[in-house]
Parts: sequence; structure tokens; C-alpha cells
Amino acid sequence: MRIHFVIDALSSGGAQRLLINTAKGLKTKHQVKIILHNSKLDFYSSHIKNILIKTLVSENSNGFSIRKVFALRKELKNSDLVISYMPSSSIYVFLSKILLKRKTHISCEVSVLNKAESKLKRFLLNFTYIFIDHIICNSYTQTKFISKNIILRNKVSTIWNGCQNMNFVIRKKNRNSQLNFIIVGRVAYPKNGLRLLKSLKIFYEDYNFLPNIKWIGRRDYSDKFNLKINQEMDRFLFENPIISDKFKFVGEKKYIEEEYSKADGIILPSIYEGLPFVICEAMMNGCPILASQITDNDIILGKNGERGILFNPYSAYNISLEINKFINLNQNKIDKMTLNARKFAEKHFMIDNMIKSYDEIINKIYE
Repeated sequence: MRIHFVIDALSSGGAQRLLINTAKGLKTKHQVKIILHNSKLDFYSSHIKNILIKTLVSENSNGFSIRKVFALRKELKNSDLVISYMPSSSIYVFLSKILLKRKTHISCEVSVLNKAESKLKRFLLNFTYIFIDHIICNSYTQTKFISKNIILRNKVSTIWNGCQNMNFVIRKKNRNSQLNFIIVGRVAYPKNGLRLLKSLKIFYEDYNFLPNIKWIGRRDYSDKFNLKINQEMDRFLFENPIISDKFKFVGEKKYIEEEYSKADGIILPSIYEGLPFVICEAMMNGCPILASQITDNDIILGKNGERGILFNPYSAYNISLEINKFINLNQNKIDKMTLNARKFAEKHFMIDNMIKSYDEIINKIYE
């Protein structure tokens, strides 16, 4: 079967890595091709071998482009199945299919509805879903949301992310050294960065010290929400040099495994997510997780510190409280928490499990 993946090249690193792992897994049985729209110099190309990658339209366009529709139509002529990632890709695939003989189409949702999302784009996406063969969500939370639509509920499924097996690293706590936390993801409105900074100010006022925190990911200025949150974070750091001294933006990095291995923990303060890919990777690596109590995180991380620590992302005080709770965990508790997380990841987040689920859905559609 000839499978074409379509994704916005400006999508988050997590969405890109999810597509790459799915494409590499399905390649063992099918012919696979990746089609990008919105140009980007590097699409984790060093992680892909023997898979053709085609850039749809060379120009970088934030608005709708009819050229992309016709260019995509040309690319999809020889496909048997199209799998699209992110709303814009699904809409473009739907429009291109109008001009083609019917193509089987699976759309993948990797986020949840949020107020920063374009209402017009969500309306168009929900309309296209009526004509799409199947919808795959990477969280049960999003599946539940889409299933509220009686027309869609019988063609939506949940497949959790599948990630690469990573070396499991036990963190040995050294109270004489400075703790180092990382945040991984684009710097954008849903990631809740300003409230995290406010929580660090509360933490410093209460405990008179701060851990080092490094934010790994690109700055996202794609809309007014993302632009505003970046500006507000920069202003806050300028006005609070004590926080700024311990908090750094370092941009994107290709090889994230090394960052997980060196960190004492990862913080995910998002207010909106699907299943964050970084949670899967961190659990696999043994990097302790502090995350928002949103989406499927309570299922994945458990309660009472079973596999990670959860906090209320809307409360800067609660974030500060849980960071302090983690810092004061003893070594036995950290070992048990990260080992439980690794076992959970091995059971639920291996690529083979994800590909098996995709194959089952594909076979069911074609039956």
C-alpha cells in the first residue's frame, strides 16, 4: 500500500517526531512518503532514512494557499492512503480530495481544543471530519471531546504515542549541587510559561534559592496569543533578574536524549496538550516528570507521585509547592517513581504497539 503522510512543517517537534516514528514503523510493510507544507530547512531529516520527503510549496505562507491544494492533488494521485497531522494538513487534504477520485484518509489529532485555536479552522476541521474515513487522537481526552459529535463518534480512536527505546538513567541526587530542570517544547501560549515564571518567583520568596531551568524549543510568534505570551515572559524576566539568572531559553535541539539524561527533572506546565511526546520520552529515559494535571496525564503519571508529580497549571502557588515537593524527595522515592514510569512506558509507548494499532485501523477501513 502507498501511504502518504501530510504535515505542516512548522508543527511542534513532538508532532514531527510522532509522524517520523509512525512513518518508519509503517515503512516495514508499505511504501511511505512524507509531504510537507510550509517550508522548513530541517524536518528532523537526520532521523529519517530511505523515506522520500517532498516539500509541497517552497514559499513560507501563513495564510491559505490555493497553490498548495493543487500541488497536493498532484502528489496524492498515486497514493492509496493519506494520513494527515494537524488541522491545516487535514483541511488541505480534504480540499485536494474533492479534485481527485476518492482517497482513503485518516486524520491525526495531537492537541485539544483551546481558546488560542482559530474558531474558523476548528469549524472547517470538524466539517472535513464528516468526510474523513477515520480520526486518530493521541489522548483519550480528545477522543472523548470529538465523540460528543454523534456523526463522528463511530470513527474516532485513541492511539498513544510510540517513541524510540532510550537508555534508562537513574538520577543520583546530590544535595550539594544545583538542581537542573528542563522544559521541552515551543515557547507558546498553551505552554503556560508566564505562570511558571510567576511560580518561580513565589518559590524564591519562600525558599530563597532557585534551581536552574533551561527551556528547549523554538520561540513561536505565529499568532497574537503566542506573540503576547513571549513578550510577557521577556518583560517578566527583565523585571526579575534573580529569576532571569536561573532561567534560559536555548532554542531547538535535534538530539534531545542527551538533555533528558543530564536533567534532574522535566517540567511541563501546559494548560492545553494532547499526549505530550516529551512525557513518553522522559519516562522512557528515566527523567523525573512534573506536569500539569490535564489531558491523560493523571492516567499516565498516576496519583500520589506513582510515576510523576502533578500540579494545577492554573495556580502559580501550586506549581511552586510541587517543585519544592520534588526537590525534597529522597533517593528511594525518585528511584521508585522513575522505575515505575519506565515500566509504564515500555508497556504503552513502544513504537511496535503504536504501529500495530495503526495497522488494525487501516485493515479495518479496507475490509
